[in-house]
Amino acid sequence: MSIKNNDNNSFHPGYYISEIIEDLGITQDEFAVRLETTPETISKLVKGEANISEDLALRLSKMLNTSPDLWLNLQKKYL
Repeated sequence: MSIKNNDNNSFHPGYYISEIIEDLGITQDEFAVRLETTPETISKLVKGEANISEDLALRLSKMLNTSPDLWLNLQKKYL
């Protein structure tokens, strides 16, 4: 899921979400439940087929104790 972008490797935020899911030892479906979203949304994110919305960035930040800006900046850097 990496692309070359301005001589920097950029990764879709779904790459990091996939790593977090693996580190937590849970399924994408369980992650979706915890995040209060659909399994389809998580699947699309992990595949790099969907972008991080402001709402999803807020949910991720609350769940993972990060800032929403972290997720939005990862998305911007990828694009």
